[in-house]
Amino acid sequence: MLGSLSLLAATPFAFRSFSASSNNNRSLSSGTNHQIAKQLATESGRGSQKLLRRHVFPVYRRVSYGSPISAVMIDDSSTITTSEENTQNIGILDIDSALRPFKDHFQYRIKKFVDQKNLFENYEGGLEEFAKGYLRFGFNREEDGIVYREWAPAAQEAQVVGDFNGWDGSNHKMEKNEFGVWSIKIPDSEGNPAIPHNSRVKFRFKHGDGVWVDRIPAWIKYAIVDPTRFGAPYDGVHWDPPPSE
Repeated sequence: MLGSLSLLAATPFAFRSFSASSNNNRSLSSGTNHQIAKQLATESGRGSQKLLRRHVFPVYRRVSYGSPISAVMIDDSSTITTSEENTQNIGILDIDSALRPFKDHFQYRIKKFVDQKNLFENYEGGLEEFAKGYLRFGFNREEDGIVYREWAPAAQEAQVVGDFNGWDGSNHKMEKNEFGVWSIKIPDSEGNPAIPHNSRVKFRFKHGDGVWVDRIPAWIKYAIVDPTRFGAPYDGVHWDPPPSE
C-alpha cells in the first residue's frame, strides 16, 4: 500500500482523468490534485485511513474491472489464469498516460503477482490459507503426536533437538519438501506428548559448508535465557500446557 501511495504522490497527473466517488461527484481540479498528492505524502507515514478512503480508494473503483491491474488493486479473487495473457491490457496506463513509458515494468510486476498467486492457489489452497502459517509452522499437536515445521531452504540437513532427546537429534531428523520446508512428526509415548510442556527445544541444521548451527524455532511461542550465565544463548521452550494448568 505504501508503494502505491508513493506512486500516486509522485504522479499527481493520475488524479486528473477521473472523478472522485463522492456524494456530489465533483471532478478534481489540477490544484486539488497537487494538494491531495501533498497530503498523501504527509499522511501516508501516519497511517491515515480517512484520507485513503476519501482519495485513494476512488482511484481503484474507477479502474476497469476487466483489466489485470484491477485484479491487483481491487479483486484478488479475480479469475487470473496465466501471466502472459493478463499483462497486455494494463488499465492504469489509460488513466495516466505519463506511466506508459513504464509499461514493461508494470508487465513485469503483474507477471510476478500472477505467478505467486498461482503458487498460493495450487499449493496452499489460496492466499487466506497461506496466511494461516501459525497453524502449520512451529510445534503443533496433531493426531497421536507433535508435528514440527520450519522453513530453511538453504539447510542441507535438519534435526529437532532438546531436553526430550538429550540434545541428540540423530533419531529426530527432519525431511525437506520442494519449497524448503523441513518437517517431522514425533509420535506420543504411551499416550503422553513426546516433548513435555515447558521443556527446551531448538532447530539444528547444517549449512552448505558442513557447519551445524542451533537456532530458536522461528514460530516458537516462548523463549528463555539462563540468568546465571553471562551471555547465555536463548532457548526455545515448547509451550503446550495441559488443561489442568
